[in-house]
Amino acid sequence: MEISIRYPIDHRVLFKALPCIKIENKTLYMAMLFSYFLGLRATEVVSLSWNDLNIERKTVTYSNKKNGRIVKLIPKKLIKELISFKREKEPKDTDPIFLRSNNLRISVRMMAKELHDILEKHTLDHFHFSDLYRLHKKLLNEDLFYVKPIGLPSIHSVDSKRIVYYLFNNYIKRDEIR
Repeated sequence: MEISIRYPIDHRVLFKALPCIKIENKTLYMAMLFSYFLGLRATEVVSLSWNDLNIERKTVTYSNKKNGRIVKLIPKKLIKELISFKREKEPKDTDPIFLRSNNLRISVRMMAKELHDILEKHTLDHFHFSDLYRLHKKLLNEDLFYVKPIGLPSIHSVDSKRIVYYLFNNYIKRDEIR
């Protein structure tokens, strides 16, 4: 194992590790995808339950200390993985999404340990779970183009003829005239 010289990590280090993580631990793999694609912190990821997801509307709702309840759109890539993951687990609506093998909620410390063990086993560059959030933020230039997330619904009317869409996965505001 080698600590990445490209700290903070870039997407190549992550994409090299993801197939190994998917084989070893599907729950950790899904948690990492949530953090990378949606920009969720580790504590926000482990607190998610199936009630927080709306697969039909492709949204996830979670709590944040600073902004309260936040709604984000889920990218298509993540939806496909999520549907297959849900089919394997067959959960109840109130169940947490990310469970350990003994059906207890996974903790941030446990995810960090399992990630470290998998990277060590496959002799991959080391990175932390929190690097995924930072990588998401860096790639999307969130500091420059941040659009404050809106509440439910994710599409709201400005006036009777115009709808404003906020696409959270790439923070682009798009206006459409009806």
